[in-house]
Amino acid sequence: MTLGETRWKTSIFPDKKRGSYVLPLKASIRKKEHVFAEDTVALELKIIL
Repeated sequence: MTLGETRWKTSIFPDKKRGSYVLPLKASIRKKEHVFAEDTVALELKIIL
């Protein structure tokens, strides 16, 4: 996963209520990349099976 200059490995989790997936974004990454609750961000996601 890449956001701005930060790259890390993570997982996405199913959200049965919404019928979608949840992508957790750690506080340390949000702080480093200056991301706040109301922000829209572009992410690069590489899925490895």
